[in-house]
Amino acid sequence: MSDANPEATRLAGLIGSRLCHDLISPVGAIANGMELFTMENEATAEIDLITASVASAEARLRFFRIAFGPTHAGGPALGAGEAAAILGGMWNGGRFCVRWQIRDPLLRPMARLVFLMLLCVETAFPVGGTATVEPTRSGYRLTAAGKRVTMERESWSLLDGAPMPPDLGADRVQFPMAAAALAETRRAAKTEATDTSLTILL
Repeated sequence: MSDANPEATRLAGLIGSRLCHDLISPVGAIANGMELFTMENEATAEIDLITASVASAEARLRFFRIAFGPTHAGGPALGAGEAAAILGGMWNGGRFCVRWQIRDPLLRPMARLVFLMLLCVETAFPVGGTATVEPTRSGYRLTAAGKRVTMERESWSLLDGAPMPPDLGADRVQFPMAAAALAETRRAAKTEATDTSLTILL
């Protein structure tokens, strides 16, 4: 998407933001309702499952709104606590988890890029892994480790400016979006991989 019409990229972001905005309110209402319900009723496995699922949906909507929504440098920065909470809810209890080691607030264009890159990194660990996001002197480092690294060349080549294939699956949309975010922030992704680890410098 780095070579696509900027207006098309902006429109895609607006659509993503609209969907998340319209869904977060009813999901939040369900979460509040479940909280009130659990205060007056005995906890059961079914209630715990519903509560956890609603919390996961709420976290995913918050994550996707940052990753796929529109952004500009003048928008509100993403604080360390908010980022950790969103990422914790996004991958809570899953095979993939993220450790957020950035203490300073992150401007939304960079937060969007990092979130999109985390989605890319997740695809490289089909059996699970742990990723760490930390600052460097000139940018940020994403380091991930797991039992096996599997990188689909066609998807990862998009980060280096390759054209988007016409048959790109929805499960790989983060790659052209990340390429667009790299162009927006005037950064490049330097990637190093082994059989069990992956490091990306931004």
